[in-house]
Amino acid sequence: MPENEVRELAMRGYTCSQIMVMMTLRRMEMEDEHLVRAVKGLSMGMGVGHACGIVTGGACALSLAQGARGISELFPMFYGWFYEKFAESCGSINCQDILEGDISAYMRVCPGMITDSWEKLSELLDG
Repeated sequence: MPENEVRELAMRGYTCSQIMVMMTLRRMEMEDEHLVRAVKGLSMGMGVGHACGIVTGGACALSLAQGARGISELFPMFYGWFYEKFAESCGSINCQDILEGDISAYMRVCPGMITDSWEKLSELLDG
């Protein structure tokens, strides 16, 4: 999914975790508004600035698409990639560190990270 589509979803109020799950549902040619609403609870580091919603949403997305294999095999690869790509530049993979304590930075920082992460997640699902 191109970054402009991710930005549009973000501007409509969807969060990192929701977008990761929405893109997976779209890939599977499914819709589930209840699931999308539920994963909002993972957003903004589960509401307390901890683990990035891209990571937690990615775990949900991989589980949705691949079941147990998604979590046991694919998620460790996704997590390792995400950590390597973003932890050093952001200081950690916690939302509060990525956004440097400024939630308004979401639209500036997160769409590119979501796009890169979706590409990696798709690559893992295609593999």
